[in-house]
Amino acid sequence: MTRTILITGASRGMGAACALLAAASGYRVGVNYRSDAAAAQTVLASIEAAGGSAFAVQADVAEGIRVNGVRPGLIDTGMHASGGEPGRIARLQSSVPLGRGGDAAEVARAVLWLLSDEASYTTGSFIDVSGGR
Repeated sequence: MTRTILITGASRGMGAACALLAAASGYRVGVNYRSDAAAAQTVLASIEAAGGSAFAVQADVAEGIRVNGVRPGLIDTGMHASGGEPGRIARLQSSVPLGRGGDAAEVARAVLWLLSDEASYTTGSFIDVSGGR
């Protein structure tokens, strides 16, 4: 039986990494995006090119959704550049005990672990994917 998952913010950064890993793990992926349809289509194309199944869902899910689980730290995504600070990771990485920023795939692996049977006895937990910061 194919499992379906909806990943919010899946058109870029950590959401896209989660979508790609979920598809590689056998999920049919709902790629949620708010406004960047082209970025969502790029993620869909990557999933389908790898043999996965995905569909796009345009929706602003900022209100009413409460989540817990993974808390990312200093993660190298395009969000820093789009927020006006493209050098943020390089500037702050010395404040991280591991000495570097994380990448979106590292966050995605934690998210997919929480979805897996290996996390079946894990409830109400937060996982810091933060390099010790």
